[in-house]
Amino acid sequence: MTSLKKRYWESRELVLIGVFAAAAKLSSLLIALAGGGMNPVSLVAKNLVFTTLLIVLLTKIPKAGTLLLFTAVSMIVSVCLLGGSLTLLRRVCLISPEKARH
Repeated sequence: MTSLKKRYWESRELVLIGVFAAAAKLSSLLIALAGGGMNPVSLVAKNLVFTTLLIVLLTKIPKAGTLLLFTAVSMIVSVCLLGGSLTLLRRVCLISPEKARH
């Protein structure tokens, strides 16, 4: 008899977090582009959509760490949308504040 270890995160939950983070970022980008830039109306709409998607995600997956994973995936999507690569992200995370000043 082999007993399977129950994991904290199911694969469905991780995929859902990734999809919601990517959808929130892409919808925010599309609202900013459709609004003609960063005017107050498009800023409010962008933040409203982002917050709504985040609240829906947190009610669908009420586990500790959901917000942290959402933020991490959202940051990675932002870096990729800005034309950066994941190797640059790794280098930025590994640089200490003392080395950055020199």
